[in-house]
Amino acid sequence: MRLERLRLQNFRQHADTEVLFRPGLTGIIGPNGSGKSTLLEAIAWAIYGALAARGTNETLRFNRAAAGAPVRVELDFSLEDGVYHVVRTVNSAELLLGDALQPIASGIRPVTDTLTRRLGMTYQEFFNTYFCGQRELQFLGAMRPAERARFLSQVLGYERLRAAQELARERRNLLRAEVQALRSTLGDPEALKRALEEAQRVAEEIAARAQEREAALARAVEALEKQAPVFRDLEKKRERVHAIATELRHLDVELARARADAARAEAEIAALREVEAKLANAREELAPLASVEAEAEALAALREAETARRALAKQIRDAEADLERRARRLEEMTKVAAQRAQHEERVSNLKHEREEWQAERDRLRAEWVRDREEAETLLRTLRERAAELKAQIGQLAKAGPEGICPTCQRPLREEFHRVMELLNGQLENVVQDGKWWKKRQTQLKREPAALRKLEERWARLEKDLELAESELTKAEAAASDLEREAAEQAEYLAAVEKLRRDLTALPSGYDAERHKVLLADLERLRKAQQEAVRLEARLEQRPALEARKAEAEQRAREAAERRARLLEEREALAFSEEEYARAREAYEAAEDARHRAELTATRLRAELDAARAALRQTQRAQEEYQKRAQDVAARERLVRLHDELDLALGRLRDELNARLRPELAEIAGTFLADLTDGHYNEIEIGDDYEIRVLDDGEPKPVLSGGEEDIVNLVLRLAVSQMIAERAGQALNLLVFDEIFGSLDEARRENVVRLLQRLQARFEQVILITHIESIREGLDQVIRVRFDEGSGTSSVTEERPERPAEEFEPAVV
Repeated sequence: MRLERLRLQNFRQHADTEVLFRPGLTGIIGPNGSGKSTLLEAIAWAIYGALAARGTNETLRFNRAAAGAPVRVELDFSLEDGVYHVVRTVNSAELLLGDALQPIASGIRPVTDTLTRRLGMTYQEFFNTYFCGQRELQFLGAMRPAERARFLSQVLGYERLRAAQELARERRNLLRAEVQALRSTLGDPEALKRALEEAQRVAEEIAARAQEREAALARAVEALEKQAPVFRDLEKKRERVHAIATELRHLDVELARARADAARAEAEIAALREVEAKLANAREELAPLASVEAEAEALAALREAETARRALAKQIRDAEADLERRARRLEEMTKVAAQRAQHEERVSNLKHEREEWQAERDRLRAEWVRDREEAETLLRTLRERAAELKAQIGQLAKAGPEGICPTCQRPLREEFHRVMELLNGQLENVVQDGKWWKKRQTQLKREPAALRKLEERWARLEKDLELAESELTKAEAAASDLEREAAEQAEYLAAVEKLRRDLTALPSGYDAERHKVLLADLERLRKAQQEAVRLEARLEQRPALEARKAEAEQRAREAAERRARLLEEREALAFSEEEYARAREAYEAAEDARHRAELTATRLRAELDAARAALRQTQRAQEEYQKRAQDVAARERLVRLHDELDLALGRLRDELNARLRPELAEIAGTFLADLTDGHYNEIEIGDDYEIRVLDDGEPKPVLSGGEEDIVNLVLRLAVSQMIAERAGQALNLLVFDEIFGSLDEARRENVVRLLQRLQARFEQVILITHIESIREGLDQVIRVRFDEGSGTSSVTEERPERPAEEFEPAVV
């Protein structure tokens, strides 16, 4: 696979960006957050769609894009069969091959599936093959052996065999459980046959008895239908006779009630004549009511004025007392305001003194902190040196005089004892220095006495300053409030004068005794007035009483006439209770016979239904037995098939894992030979997945930093090569995203030189980084910048050999 062109429109921070990729070593350089990795994300999104996007479709859109502007990515790349052109938006996708005008796939899912088949890789396999992310260059070196085996198995797809084997085992165990459960539900076939014969016999016997009882029920129903009309006719007459008796009783009650209502109405009409006489007397007594009410209202007004006078007098007394308090407060505020200058001078002096003490305190604290940090640094350095010396002494003691010196890589021989004495002497000096600095560190954990005394003096000074500032604030507030308080005092005095004028304007002359007498007379007259109103209301009832009397007399006449008609109807019915009793007895006997016959027939019907249901159930049980027996046989065949599948998958996975280490080591060795000009050409991966570089067939015990970078690089390339070969693709593209973060300058330059030497094997190598120093070793430089003002990323192409002023902008 080789990248040709990439265009982004409204994709994250790229409003409209186009990048043309060239063969060779290309660097995509820009600060963190400028949008470099977004280019990789766009490449993956163009091929694999939503699987490769971070977040949702809404988060892909450039946040300052115009309404309705589409998110669009175009990618051109070449495979062995030609150049592919992918166009993908949030809602659509198209894939074209070569110069064809018609797409070979259209739609989001069809384009993704077609590209997955053409590349022969899933999204995860694609990234493991062509991409190396941040900190992944040392990925195998940083893993434990078991982690390396699991990682390689996962990226090469072998773990899918394990997953398939687990699925096969789960399905086999489920089938075994189903077979066991089905066998436990299978019954005895001979018992099922005997049960079927018995159910058929019982159903036939009950059917014969039921037929006999149905005939007896028909005869009983016929007899009942003959007796029913006679009985129903007598029953209707009886009901009418009882209804007439009930209505006669109600009419007797209504007649008595109507006569009583008429008598009561006549008595109440007679009583109204006495009410007329009482009303005349009451009206004569109410003659002086108006004059008494007027005089009482005048005295009530004078009483309210008297109450107001007392309230105003109390307000005046309270206001005069408040004026005295305000005058005293005004005098105190004048005194406090006069002390303002004294408090300002006190605060200024204390602040000046605090500044002098603060400088001294900061100096002493800085000296103490510096001494403590110096002690900690020296103690840590001595500990590291002691550990280093102990490790060297232990390594030399273990190796002996013929051992290899860890420093010069040569045998010590006769220098062995001198070097050991030198190292032991150095260790003793370091230990003694460490003890002294340990004691010094303990002493410096607590603040010096001079600093503590200064801190105590500082705290007292802070309290004095706080108190002086509080007094100054009070004096300033008093001076600020003095003028306002004087104005309020004048306003308050004016309000008191107004209260005095209001008191003088109120009327006087209230007579409480006369008011009391008038109120008693007024209460008596109002009671008489209420009695007169009540008597007038009673007199107004006379028309209603006369109408009620006439209505009661009319009801009495109607009740008497209805009673006479009902007595005539009862005589005409000629009903006899004895005749009704004989007819009811005959009807109930016929009904009882029908009921008994129906119960017997119903019981036999139910027994017949139960027998037939038992017969059907027995037949279904026999059919279910046959079905379950066939199902058990089918599941047993599936269990045997899954046993064979489990065994085959296990053997295949073991075989693939056994071939993995030699194949990976062989491919890595080829890359190693290319990168070291044949100096090293073999890598060994042991059974424990420990990685060793062989030098003339012997494991090299120690690797330099540069050699470690080579080993990590060739292992990563070998893994990518194996994935690509299994997908049927040539490995001619590598993309490295921020792999230099943990490397120093020298090792970064070493990795760039290694990648330059791979150009004969890899047509395109792309480095994404924020490190500027690598640009001189590149064939193509693509610069990515982010503009805070517009919120967009821009891309320009730079040629390493050209000066900065000749940079060519990329097509946008």
